Amino acid sequence: MRLLPPLDENFKIGVKYQRLGLFDEAILKFSETLKEIIHEPFLFYHIGECNLRKGCYTDAENFFIKVQEYFESTSFDEVEINIKRQRMHNLYPNGVNILLMAQIELSILYSSVLVKFDKKEKIIKSIQSNKENSSDNFDQGIILLLEAKIAKDDGEYVLAKDIAENCLKLLMEFPLWCAKIYKLLGEISWRIDNLELGKTYLEKSRSLFEQLEEFESIGMINLDIGLINLEQGFYLEGSKSLLASRDFANKTGNVRFQGLSLTNLGNFKYMMGEYEAAKQYYTEAEVIWKIIGDIGQLGYVTSKLTAISKALGKEEDTLSLFRNCLSYLNQSGWDFSDWANTMLTAVNSVIGIETIENIEKFIVKAKNLIDKKQISNLDPYYFMIKANVELFKANRGEAKLLLKQAEVTANEKNQIALLRKILLIHIETLLEEYLLSYDEKFLTEATDIMKISIKMSMHLPVDPEYLRLLAIEAHFAIVDGDIEKSKSLLETAEELAEEKGIFQEKKRIELIKEYASKIEKGKEKSKIESVISVISSTRYNLDIDLAEKIQGVIYLMGEKGMVPIVASEDITSEKEVYHIQNGAMLSFLTGQGHSYNEGVYGPIPAIGALFGADQFLLAITKSIKDETSPDPRFQERSYCVIAISYPKSVEKGLPHRSDLEEIFIEVLRPIETKKQLTEELLEKILTIFKSKIKQI
Repeated sequence: MRLLPPLDENFKIGVKYQRLGLFDEAILKFSETLKEIIHEPFLFYHIGECNLRKGCYTDAENFFIKVQEYFESTSFDEVEINIKRQRMHNLYPNGVNILLMAQIELSILYSSVLVKFDKKEKIIKSIQSNKENSSDNFDQGIILLLEAKIAKDDGEYVLAKDIAENCLKLLMEFPLWCAKIYKLLGEISWRIDNLELGKTYLEKSRSLFEQLEEFESIGMINLDIGLINLEQGFYLEGSKSLLASRDFANKTGNVRFQGLSLTNLGNFKYMMGEYEAAKQYYTEAEVIWKIIGDIGQLGYVTSKLTAISKALGKEEDTLSLFRNCLSYLNQSGWDFSDWANTMLTAVNSVIGIETIENIEKFIVKAKNLIDKKQISNLDPYYFMIKANVELFKANRGEAKLLLKQAEVTANEKNQIALLRKILLIHIETLLEEYLLSYDEKFLTEATDIMKISIKMSMHLPVDPEYLRLLAIEAHFAIVDGDIEKSKSLLETAEELAEEKGIFQEKKRIELIKEYASKIEKGKEKSKIESVISVISSTRYNLDIDLAEKIQGVIYLMGEKGMVPIVASEDITSEKEVYHIQNGAMLSFLTGQGHSYNEGVYGPIPAIGALFGADQFLLAITKSIKDETSPDPRFQERSYCVIAISYPKSVEKGLPHRSDLEEIFIEVLRPIETKKQLTEELLEKILTIFKSKIKQI
């Protein structure tokens, strides 16, 4: 039933306040008019809209219901009288079906925030009946808009897009509704097509809202565009949009807008590696989402807090937050795209903490949803996280295939920020391959990807990925023998990490810098495995203090028994006696002198006076020829034991002994003589060991 809104000055001022996002002020003005016109459906509707924007969902529901009750209790004659009483107003030049508009808002409320499916079904039946009995383009159009929104909430994004495009044809003469449709198309395209198309639709929407002076809607659009800019790697533009949206949100009564602004500012700080600042934003947003009761947003910010806890090395907190996130994921009221994204983010944070079986189960759920709902914009993220799981399982071949898929799809969808993360993981994987094989092809491929990553980063500001790029570039400078360039890059990275408070990366840079300082210009490439391993093991976050406690000794059987010939720490006269004891113990425990078995043994309690308290040993045995021995027996056949000492706390992060055995037997296969038992070999063994320690 069409009605015209009142011409009352308070009503007109209230509408202006509403457009500005000043909802409390708007409600006060609408209430003034309500004193004069007690039963006014337009006032009920607009007060409901204001409460909806404020996050007062129950109040909004009550006022939309009042619109319904007005039409249920008013006879046809009274409605006719009411129409004659109303005067024309430029907000609705042709009049509108205010009942239908209120029903649409109620159905959206019931399908998302309040989740009252029985009431939702009843209202939708009424709306469908209205659609069948009406030939009016406006009525038909806004009903289609409702159907598009419901399809989007149900994760049927392709269907939602088709409906919205048909809706646009019917409402083309109504700028306000065109703007709303373009906004919806932008949100959908962002998920199923690509970021650029989504941004194009949102910019069309913003242009129309600007013409209509719908300032609150403009602020919401800027928020979405800011987030897209971040994903495209345009951090400066994105941060400006987010900050402007935050400032605007704080001036309005739109609590949901405030929550979204805080959440997305948290995303920006997280991407920059400013974890404490990100945590503060997410925590403030969490308070708002709890007040509103938005389960989806609560789940999302919890997944991000889980990621921050992981980045800060707080394993127990990470697991606890992950459990909280799962609890939210198991509740209803979700946008399906957000559900899949939240699940992937949460799962990625607990690789190495949660059981691999559970992680893979959760990833399959997310992937099934992505495929079923055609949420193709999440494909690159899925491929990257699946690759991380395969890397954890040491399936590097499968991981490289997944990283390539992630790279291709992220590039197609212009997801630059994610693409750079993917390329970095790929570089680290190739460096690890080189570390294990010395095959130059891996180093060459890593170099090529490195050049692409550096070029991509020219216009992007400092974030953790940029610091890691600088560290890797410094490594390549060492490979080329340019120590001065390496030092310069590492010093720059260290200064930037300090300035930005990216402390996790600062620790890694300091460690790489320490290794680099030990390498002299002109050394062969085989001298730099320590640097490679630091980079390739960054995904495991090995604590520097623990890394420094990992030591090694190579023992060789000779005329005087098992004696140390190479060690991480100087073999002093005070420690020599302990080394002899340790060598004898290792010879006995590994069965050498009898069977000459090659393999890996451990864990073996270490001698405290030699390696420190609470240390264990891993022993690697290898048959060898001692060409320098005066005893012909040892010249033909001797054996060595490579002992790795590590803190007790590292034990739970080690792969199964059989996996280590497979790696070390392959690495030691070319070693045949005492001459090859060098400091460089020990360093390589230790760095491979460090790179295998996962999520301590």
